[in-house]
Amino acid sequence: MNQKGEQILIQCLQLLLKPVVSFCIRRSLALQDLIEAARGVFIRAAAHEMQEQGKKVTVSALSILTGMHRKGVVRILEEGESLSSSAKFASRVIGQWRHDKRFCTDAGKPRVLSYGSPDSEFTKLVHAVSTDIYPTGILFDLERVGAIERTKNGVKLLTQSYQTKHDPVEGFQLMARDTEHLMTTIEENIFSNDKSPPHFHGTVIYDNINADEFSKIQKWLFRESVAFQRKVDRFLAKHDLDIHPDSQGKGGRRVVLGIFTRM
Repeated sequence: MNQKGEQILIQCLQLLLKPVVSFCIRRSLALQDLIEAARGVFIRAAAHEMQEQGKKVTVSALSILTGMHRKGVVRILEEGESLSSSAKFASRVIGQWRHDKRFCTDAGKPRVLSYGSPDSEFTKLVHAVSTDIYPTGILFDLERVGAIERTKNGVKLLTQSYQTKHDPVEGFQLMARDTEHLMTTIEENIFSNDKSPPHFHGTVIYDNINADEFSKIQKWLFRESVAFQRKVDRFLAKHDLDIHPDSQGKGGRRVVLGIFTRM
């Protein structure tokens, strides 16, 4: 890469870091905290990238790729990944429950499922998502955030999606996932030579809204966003091979749609 190209990427990096640094300032985190956190993220991201490319992950390779000393790489690898993926699995379980006809009524609504045994309906639901996760852990997690209710007939789904409550790490884990999708979308739109249509990326901003109408606008935006998200959810669910395992075709392609409002 030539010097001009590197300078442009560094300028882009500074722009990307602005909201991260602003978060640090708001939460009284110092520069050293950011640097220490970045070391771990660098190593784990580099290891993941090497695995995706089918390369052998070694301390030497990670040291060269990240520019970190071998001792620092070893320390971070020994610490392991500290963030839980329970939110990701719980969200997928809710989606499976809402769309998989095996766990829905004839009207297409999520059924009340039996639970508490290896052959229960809830266990089969969780294993439809992954056999590597424990149904009891997902049951506890969904109950913790108020997504389900235990009844005399079984466990009942109460929500359309997984929402974190009073857990900053879990909430920011979901935000990091969504942010990564957004960054990849914009990066591919800018740098890709692919002839296919670009990913959609749009934002609507008005900065002089009538204060008397603010509450009404807020409610309208929330209602319309939820309705559109559910419409997309129903459409994509028809094409997902996990939900329709008997369907013909090759899977593995990912579709992401993110919606947010800020008032």
